[in-house]
Amino acid sequence: MPTLFRFVRTVALAAALVYAVLWSLANLVEPRIRPMSEPIESRILRDAGRQPAVPVGAAEPGARPGGRTNG
Repeated sequence: MPTLFRFVRTVALAAALVYAVLWSLANLVEPRIRPMSEPIESRILRDAGRQPAVPVGAAEPGARPGGRTNG
């Protein structure tokens, strides 16, 4: 039985240590605020002002009623 208690105590101490580290990271560390940029494909910029070829909600040529296609 003493080995079981030692094992449980070791696991509990490890869990408490992990909990303390996570709590301190969440509450005591301030994140660095910095500007963020993300590259945009030139295709998106080029097509930004154009109207779509098919109006939204219009059926495609050859489409069956109910939105099902052949195949």
